[in-house]
Amino acid sequence: MTDDFNSLFERFIEESKYLKNLSPKTIISYNQAWAVYGRWLGTASNEPELKRATKEAVMGLVREAKIKSTSINIYGRAINSYLGWLHREGHTAGRIVVTRVKELQGVIPTFSDEQVEKIVHYKPALMAIKRVHVIACVILDIGARIQEALHLRRQDIDFDTMLIKITGKGNKERVVPFTMNLRRILWRYIENRAAPAGDLVFWQAHGRPLSERNVLDDFYTLCDNLGIRAAKNSFHPLRHTMATNYIRNGGDAVRLQRILGHASITTTMKYVHLQTEDLQRVHDRFSALSQCSR
Repeated sequence: MTDDFNSLFERFIEESKYLKNLSPKTIISYNQAWAVYGRWLGTASNEPELKRATKEAVMGLVREAKIKSTSINIYGRAINSYLGWLHREGHTAGRIVVTRVKELQGVIPTFSDEQVEKIVHYKPALMAIKRVHVIACVILDIGARIQEALHLRRQDIDFDTMLIKITGKGNKERVVPFTMNLRRILWRYIENRAAPAGDLVFWQAHGRPLSERNVLDDFYTLCDNLGIRAAKNSFHPLRHTMATNYIRNGGDAVRLQRILGHASITTTMKYVHLQTEDLQRVHDRFSALSQCSR
């Protein structure tokens, strides 16, 4: 039997959209992945050819060197969702998997303790900067993604138990704890703003949702006011800072995975590896043998 894997991918997208209720952002990422891998996989006419095409796709993308290895793996994970669907639906006898490529481990961008201190204790005057200041504190405290923070609702925050319900990727919910410091910051912010038409914590005129682009510009302004150099086009260093400090201060990877909402512990382990590097640096400084070589 000959399968049209392009048509089957379209059916996979339709089922993912309407049966699994995946977010539009996830659907876009699946389509982007197919635009990259489909050059090889879309030409296959049967299962053996499809299996061969997955290997050729990875090797071809690495040789072309037009896409970073990290992106190749991100696209690969999306394609693996499709390949898993093919197997479950009986279109392939065996489970075909796109293999990962080795990623270069770059430095995880984070804010220093001094910079975090500046951000947390900042007292902005303008409402837009006040708003992004609270958003930054939320991410630093609970490690939320920026979209998770922007869609936080008032009823998601339990000030008594100090727990926040977060709706993450794929509409998956998780409950995470927050600190007394964040409770004070959030309480003051919410109490000092008249309730809008909606129930969002962070909103613009008439309770409408904020765009990431808007608050990112405000965050640049906040960092400029504090003399801090912010990473371009991302709130992620705030999330990295929370995760890195969690591990450095004795937290474990399994709990951190639940807090961050990572689907795989592998993603969380990069912060554990960073902690290992910290231990090595400290060991080099205080080792008796290192003292002798000075």
